Amino acid sequence: MLDKIKTVIMQVAAPNARRGRPDGVVTIGHYRVEGNEVVMTGPDGQDVIGPDGQRYRGKFGDKSGELSEKQIAGRLTKDIRAAFRHDLNRRPDGFGSPISYERDGSCY
Repeated sequence: MLDKIKTVIMQVAAPNARRGRPDGVVTIGHYRVEGNEVVMTGPDGQDVIGPDGQRYRGKFGDKSGELSEKQIAGRLTKDIRAAFRHDLNRRPDGFGSPISYERDGSCY
């Protein structure tokens, strides 16, 4: 099941040295695709359940004007970050966490 889990990285704040964010702020989301629907998961593949018990899902399409799989996943990732932003203890693993970089600039 883990081989079907995909990742999306979304920028939530632009770089701004004056506000102490010279690199900006990003958040990582994990999801799987079921038919034409994106289902948000944790990195372990378990569905994300919001503070009010809701699951994060969204439909995407192939036609012109419809949102793509990555666009839906990005939007849902931002929604999850906003829902769990003020309660760090309830945040699903992998959502809204800082990204650690090696000195050479690569992620690990």
